[in-house]
Formats: sequence, C-alpha cells, structure tokens
Amino acid sequence: MPFSCSLKRKATRRCRTARHHASPLARAGSRLTEGPWLFRGAVGPLPALILVESAIDAISCFALHPGHRCLSTAGARPNPHWLAALINQGYSVQCGFDADPTGDHMARALIALHPTVRRLRPPQYDWNDVLHARS
Repeated sequence: MPFSCSLKRKATRRCRTARHHASPLARAGSRLTEGPWLFRGAVGPLPALILVESAIDAISCFALHPGHRCLSTAGARPNPHWLAALINQGYSVQCGFDADPTGDHMARALIALHPTVRRLRPPQYDWNDVLHARS
C-alpha cells in the first residue's frame, strides 16, 4: 500500500486513489494535531521524507527536491505523534524546518528525540524563499 494511503487510512478510514498528488493526511480537513500535510513526490519503496513547517513550504520543498516526499508538521514540532511510526517503517527522514532560531531549536530537539533524522536547513529563511530566489 502506498505511503500516503496507509497513513491516510489510519487517519480518515478511507483512501484516495494514487491520482492525487497533494493530500492532507489530517482527519476532517486541517486539524493541526491529527497528522501531517503531505505533498507526495517520489513513487516507489521508501522515499526520503523531508519535514517542513507549513503546506507552502512542503510544496516549495518538493519543487526543489522532487525525489522526496515533503510533509508539513503545521509548525515546528519536535515530536509529531506519527513520526516514530515512519522511522520504524524504515523511512529516511530529514528535518527541513525554517532557518531561524525557532526552526533550529525545534530541529535540534527533534533530532535529539529521533537520532536517525538529519537536518536539511534551507539556505534562506524557508523553502518558499529558496524557490522564489531561484525563479
């Protein structure tokens, strides 16, 4: 079962077809505490995941890293309840939180809790700024 469908089924008890490229995983719209917002990229076994702070960052990050799946944590969250399950399934996870004091602090806290996660710091404030600078 594809990554987005397996998580979505747990969150909403239904699964959309693989035709959808962007899908909120949270139940009932955008309840921030229920799950990440996923912009699905690479198809195939265990693509690398990049955690970002917002949906627009997920879209921008995907444009810059099309071989990855980009997930918004709806803010810089050091321990989203669904992250351990992804890591235990063997996903390679990178933390792409904003390049600001809050993003850096939350990234360090996340990595302290999940040592296999690596920091992927945007070269500008966030992934949307990086994408705009390249356009």
